[in-house]
Amino acid sequence: MTNVIYPVIGRQTSLPFYLTGIGISDPEYHVTRDKGLVSHQLLFTSGGEGRLIVGKEEFVQTKGSAFYLPPSVPHEYYPANENWITNWIVFRGEFAGQMLANLGFDSFRFSP
Repeated sequence: MTNVIYPVIGRQTSLPFYLTGIGISDPEYHVTRDKGLVSHQLLFTSGGEGRLIVGKEEFVQTKGSAFYLPPSVPHEYYPANENWITNWIVFRGEFAGQMLANLGFDSFRFSP
């Protein structure tokens, strides 16, 4: 069961931080983004197993692992089995990047 919400974006673009999408992908599917996203992305694995490729590195996604991708970072991820379940959020905002940098998220991060 996949459940996603993509809010209608209007005047929110003037806010310092705003949500562009949130969801649960059960199962997660194969994603290839040669130019990355225009939004910041956080993805948490809540079950199963997947693979994330950033640059020339591959990261195994298992239950409890998570990653952060800033905008414009090319990446690919795909299920390693048919039970890969993810919880994710994508967001933007004039100050989103600075806020994340202040928290130590100024580039790609992975937590096994």
